[in-house]
Order: sequence, then C-alpha cells, then structure tokens
Amino acid sequence: MKKHLTKVNYNEIRDNAAKIVGLNPAITDREVCEILSISRTGFTKIKQDRIFHEKMEDVFEKNITRDLLLVDVAMISEAQKGNVQAARYLAERHGKFIKKYQIEVKSPYELFAKEIETAEYEELGEYHVSKADLPPRDARNDKPLTRAIEEKKQLNSTLKKFKREKHPQFIADRQDRAALRERAKAVGLKPMSRGKPTKDKRDRWISELLRLEEEKRGYK
Repeated sequence: MKKHLTKVNYNEIRDNAAKIVGLNPAITDREVCEILSISRTGFTKIKQDRIFHEKMEDVFEKNITRDLLLVDVAMISEAQKGNVQAARYLAERHGKFIKKYQIEVKSPYELFAKEIETAEYEELGEYHVSKADLPPRDARNDKPLTRAIEEKKQLNSTLKKFKREKHPQFIADRQDRAALRERAKAVGLKPMSRGKPTKDKRDRWISELLRLEEEKRGYK
C-alpha cells in the first residue's frame, strides 16, 4: 500500500530516501519507491527538495571511501587468481600504470642528484629472482584473447554481486532472515535449509515457528 506524503511524515521519508540513494547511487527511482512504498509522483516532489540533495551527498561522501576499499578488496582477490583485468584496474587506480607518456626536462642539479642516488643503491647490491620465486605458469596464457574475455565476464560478475549485496533491499532481507533464525533458535526449531525455499515450504516453516512461539508463551 502506497504512503501519502503529509506534513507529518514528509521529513522522515525524504531523509530515508536521501540515505538510500546516497548509499547506492545506481538505484532506480522505481526501486526507491518500492522500498519506501511511495508513488513516483511523491518521489519526484522529494527530488525537487534542496535538503534531499544535501543529505544524499553527505551520505555518499561518508561512504564512498569504504565502498572503494571494498571494491579494491574484491579486485585484489580476482587479481591474485590471475585476472589481468582486475590487476590493470588496481594498477590504474593506485597510479602504478600510466597510459600516457610524460616528457620531463630536468636541470643539471636534478641529474646530478639522480646520479648520487643511483650510486647509493648500487652500493647496496643487487637482488636476484630465481625461477623458484615465480608462481606456476597458467596454461590459459596460451589463448590470451579467450582468457581476456573470461576474465572480463568474471570481473563483471564480481561487480554485480558487490552491487547487489550493497542494495538496501538485500540488506533488509538479510536482516529479516537473521531475525527469523534467532526466533527459531529460541524455540528450538530447526532452521530452513540453505538455498531459496519454495513459497509453500517457507509458509509451513513460518506457521510452525508461530505455533512454537505461542506454546512457549503458554497458549495451546
């Protein structure tokens, strides 16, 4: 049932909308309306509010650093598995890979200082890497084009999974499932098996949970 915007609930709904959009900028208007149970007309009115945009930007700025770190963690995991696209993303993001050439004109003093620095490093000796230090060769390198396509698909899959897990509705559903597990544990009901249950199976499990909770409260 859709909620109507009133003077009483407007500020609360506006602030919740700003938080949802700030945490997930890619979310669509339709998804926001479904989560908040409001009409598209109501959300259009909220988007015209200057305070909505200020609060949304504030939430986004506070969470973007953490989100980028989580993306880095996901990409590091993919790169360690040999995903070249993920390694390239990390190198570009952290300034280890430069796409353009830079021509620098150095003064005689800078060149002299560079020579002194090079001489100091040479005195420390050289570090040699043996074949034993290298990881085993990946046979997929024999077909670089095929590997690049596979890695791109894997990268897109990882990013989609990351985006889905950050969605407010996914977080709310996960919290609901956790609450149901705690209630079932309190009355000694075995939790539902892993995977998405059928509607009929879930309904029977919920009915049994409610029955056990009533018994625990003393109702027969």
